[in-house]
Amino acid sequence: MHKLSIAALLVGLGSLIACAPARPAASAGGEVPSTDTRDDATSESPSAAAADSPAGDLVCRLKSNDGRVELYLKWADSDATGVLRTVGASGAITDTRVRAERSSSAIIVDELNSTDLASHLATVVANNGKRRMRVVEMGNTRSAECE
Repeated sequence: MHKLSIAALLVGLGSLIACAPARPAASAGGEVPSTDTRDDATSESPSAAAADSPAGDLVCRLKSNDGRVELYLKWADSDATGVLRTVGASGAITDTRVRAERSSSAIIVDELNSTDLASHLATVVANNGKRRMRVVEMGNTRSAECE
């Protein structure tokens, strides 16, 4: 009888674990995963994108086969805070909180708590009258003219 109650307990515990909802993985580095469930047609719509855009001005948008990267900043003198939004080809959105500062010819963008003075999350420069952004995320570098 004792063996039967242990077996029933294990079966009951197994069914509880199988029915438990999965937890999203915690993100590091100030990244905030979005719960955006729009399909690709909606995510490309300018009016829908404007409704969900982070606070601040859109400084630059890069598009590629991998998706797009958008930099939104709210300026206070020569310093700014904002969001670097990465939208994957699948539509998954990741917002990284950033701080930025203007130098003589560029905007230097770092993660909110970054103390590394040698490497930066993104840089925006003027090139022949057009803005160009370089973004380094997870070892990958994207560089293109802003739209």
